[in-house]
Amino acid sequence: MQLQTFKIIEPLKESIEKIWLYKSDERLEEDDLKMIVPNGRIKLIIPFNDVLTKTGSFEVYSVGNRIFLIGIIEVPRIINDQKQNPSGTIGIEFNPAAAYRFFSLDFAGIVNNIIPLSNISGKEVSDLEKALSHASSPEIKADMLQQFLLLQMKETEDTVFGHCIRKIESVKGQITMSELEKSTGYTSRWLNMKFKQRLGISPKNFAGIIRFYDIYKSLSNNPFRLFSQKGFYDLYHDQSHFIRDFKKFAGMPPARLTRAINDFGKAFFKS
Repeated sequence: MQLQTFKIIEPLKESIEKIWLYKSDERLEEDDLKMIVPNGRIKLIIPFNDVLTKTGSFEVYSVGNRIFLIGIIEVPRIINDQKQNPSGTIGIEFNPAAAYRFFSLDFAGIVNNIIPLSNISGKEVSDLEKALSHASSPEIKADMLQQFLLLQMKETEDTVFGHCIRKIESVKGQITMSELEKSTGYTSRWLNMKFKQRLGISPKNFAGIIRFYDIYKSLSNNPFRLFSQKGFYDLYHDQSHFIRDFKKFAGMPPARLTRAINDFGKAFFKS
């Protein structure tokens, strides 16, 4: 299993967090969880083979060499390549403050969901998918995708929404709605509406994902620190709140996750 990243072109650097290529010459070990947890980012994926994705009780097939848009996920996602080796996927992860600049849709409607991008852009995407299927290398595909996104990007930026995203990320999700209200001068009702419109979820839910993901990365990198350092609970009222939130986003309590194998999921934040 290999994960490599591609250089992001200058005009897209503030809007895209990462462009990656996942490749595997053989199927993952059966005991690997193959789990991707919520990280607060909307994504595009282009699988080379057919992929079965399970989110909660829902299963979605992603057909190879088509472009799919993944909304914000609030529960873990299980990935399973449907064909034998080799397999691969190109992924584009958007800055949470910028995804809305590329797609005109109801983001709340794609939370925990995957949709073909052609459902939104039609013939433009179909033509791109055809061109991608003939591209000779992943590097060329990544460049074609960036050029497509550059043409789709709207120039206008929602500065208030961007400020809120950066504020939440800078404090690792440890912020209240009243603090956001004071920081922006807008009511919580207005901010909730804006987040649902631009990202699909509320500021509170986004902050919860950011708080969880920071701890998830730390635990995955060093599981022996689980109960040895109070810092893991500083972002929560108490240990029970920490475990409850962790189970919500990871599908299992932290102690169980530290004993599990999830090399597939770990690769995406170590790259």
